[in-house]
Amino acid sequence: MDRVIAAAILASTVGIALTRPVVFRSHRIDHMGAAVIGVILTLATGLVSLKDVAIALTFLAHPVATIVSLMVITIIAHRTGLFLNLARKIVEISDGSCKKLFFYLFFAGIATESLFTNDAVVVGPPKISPL
Repeated sequence: MDRVIAAAILASTVGIALTRPVVFRSHRIDHMGAAVIGVILTLATGLVSLKDVAIALTFLAHPVATIVSLMVITIIAHRTGLFLNLARKIVEISDGSCKKLFFYLFFAGIATESLFTNDAVVVGPPKISPL
């Protein structure tokens, strides 16, 4: 029975996240709101205990903080014009050559990817922790 309840909560949480229903006439439930509703439902039904939630939050605190930090750094880089200036410089030094443009764009993509991506955090080496 727990599996049926868990599946129903998962389906409803995903459904809310995808449809973003309007509540209180003008407010839409966003992805975070849907996740919070899912957590409340799993706690209310007893599928997950508060201790389990605390363990999960402790386990995920560092990766989430790193992802948020990378997002902030990327926003700052965008707002200061780093990407626009990089694109302009690439066009300038490629001097009308499609091959040079491709080459510079390719390596600029590698450089910016290595600095501003969260893949290393998400896919990085797992931490082994007793749950």
